[in-house]
Amino acid sequence: MIDLTLKEIANIVGGSLDSVDNPDARVTGFVEFDSRKVTPGGLFLCFPGAKVDGHDYAEKAIEQGAVAVLAARPVGVPAIVVAPIGRVEGDSANADIYANDSDGSAAAVVRALSDLAHHVTKKLAEDHELTIIGV
Repeated sequence: MIDLTLKEIANIVGGSLDSVDNPDARVTGFVEFDSRKVTPGGLFLCFPGAKVDGHDYAEKAIEQGAVAVLAARPVGVPAIVVAPIGRVEGDSANADIYANDSDGSAAAVVRALSDLAHHVTKKLAEDHELTIIGV
């Protein structure tokens, strides 16, 4: 991850800040979807999974050192919230991540993560004259 503020990330992913006291707080760590693996400075992804909902672990992720979470609804801790985009249909609907995604919450977080990854790889390529072959 490159160093970005919560405000910058919200702009990149089309989200809004919720329960954020300092929009200029910087994410300097890794993006993680397992709250047990969050490291200080990181960003936690809240996915509604087949067995658990990552939104329920947002507080734990912040306690572990995450700067904020990327979620599909407010969770009472610093969050970048992206609106659900509707249930994924077709071949993609078979992915486990969408198993319990009745309103498109997981799809919204996946799209936001994709937008963030695109921004970071583009910036790294521009700043360091890198050629990205594949991801």
